[in-house]
Amino acid sequence: MQTLKADIRSRILTVSKELFTKNGFRGTTTRDIAAAAGIGLSNLYHYFSSKDELFVYLLKPTTDEMERMLDEHHGIKGNDIERMQDVNYTEESLKEACCAWEP
Repeated sequence: MQTLKADIRSRILTVSKELFTKNGFRGTTTRDIAAAAGIGLSNLYHYFSSKDELFVYLLKPTTDEMERMLDEHHGIKGNDIERMQDVNYTEESLKEACCAWEP
């Protein structure tokens, strides 16, 4: 029975997430990922050109959400990164967040 490409890709993503979580980025090799996914190393490179590309792919939903949240909260006011790093801005944001959570 032929394994579907989507199944292989899904296995790669699942095991790489587990290995990155357990061993960290530096502690995980592409050989580890391929072995855990039950595929050859060259087959892994068919799906992802490097460990970096795979890692970025796994983080993309998180980084996209962070960008959306920053844009939603800060983009409307037109605040730039320098203003966001200011201590007073941080305090103002915390006060705003705390007030929003009060019943």
